[in-house]
Amino acid sequence: MGLLDERRAAFGMARHFVHIRGYGPAKVRFKLREKGIAAELIDEAIDAVEVDWRAHALALAERKRGKTKEQIARFLASRGFPSAIAWDVSACVCADPSASSNPPEAGPS
Repeated sequence: MGLLDERRAAFGMARHFVHIRGYGPAKVRFKLREKGIAAELIDEAIDAVEVDWRAHALALAERKRGKTKEQIARFLASRGFPSAIAWDVSACVCADPSASSNPPEAGPS
């Protein structure tokens, strides 16, 4: 494959892995490396996606409402998001009272 074709393929695959598959930067990097894309093209392709990784992780985590903070963080980590983003987003999702499947405990009256 020529350099321009490989570059185009890397960029297209990176966009696909982020926007369609919902992967974070580490998993995109792994998948592109698995496809035989050169390391310098991988970094360039990931940068070209221009995504707010925290907002992307938050959108994925919203679908996991009702799960524990640990389950959401583990899900995001498995998708290739950095642990700092995974834990921050899981804390945000679980801090929202509508995220919990358990009813609030009644305090003393």
